[in-house]
Amino acid sequence: MADSVYKKNINIEDISQKVIEGYFVMSMLIDIQDSDHDLKEIEDDLQDVGKEMGLKVQLQHEEIFKSMHRV
Repeated sequence: MADSVYKKNINIEDISQKVIEGYFVMSMLIDIQDSDHDLKEIEDDLQDVGKEMGLKVQLQHEEIFKSMHRV
């Protein structure tokens, strides 16, 4: 996953990992500002990489994530 992100000139700013109800969950905060790829292309590529690894990949814009997790 990190290799795919690197190849698209995406910066990983933070990673959080935990187990929730028996599932391994990893959250990555990425900065795509310097990438030449749009969000949809990045999402499609990461989903393909995830499928190869047996993972489910879900991308969310930061504003959506913040609004969903605001207390």
